[in-house]
Amino acid sequence: MKKTILTIAISAMTLGAFAQTTLGIGARYGVGINSISGTGSQGAESSISALNAAIIGEVGLHKNFAIQPELSYTTKGYKFLTETANVSYFGLNVLPKAKFGNDQIEGFVMAGIGFGMNISAKWGDLDIKENTESLDLSGIFGAGAAYKLTSGKIFLDARYNLGLANASKAAGQDLKMSQIGINVGYIHNIGK
Repeated sequence: MKKTILTIAISAMTLGAFAQTTLGIGARYGVGINSISGTGSQGAESSISALNAAIIGEVGLHKNFAIQPELSYTTKGYKFLTETANVSYFGLNVLPKAKFGNDQIEGFVMAGIGFGMNISAKWGDLDIKENTESLDLSGIFGAGAAYKLTSGKIFLDARYNLGLANASKAAGQDLKMSQIGINVGYIHNIGK
């Protein structure tokens, strides 16, 4: 019991040292260049996704560190023969973020994980959702810059979304969909 109380007290002091310094909410929009790799991807080419969006938060734990959770809508895909495959995911990204800069300009790097649920999959006009895995797992790595305003900040980031899970249910296929994305967004300060 004493060890449990001591552990809780040390944890509270540690968290107090890194107490939340900021809280923000916002949105981002971006485009992506998609690619596919793995067994069964021969002949597939990259494609462009014009709709990647998210509602984002920023929980500042220190002036140089924050967690950025995102509720996202992401489209990934590829071209094969004359048609384009597009798979849309509704997901949650959790991105720890290191920040640096001054009172006006902020740079940041981030790395985290994304979980997505397949909400539609089409190859041209053909519905291929039943042949596509329902869950997606991605590693997300990125960097960007923000311009601070009185009530928030506008930002631009570039990120690489590395597909970690097989996107195909077909036997003998192990398809990983990845994406390079460019995003713009705004985070509004709602608390300190």
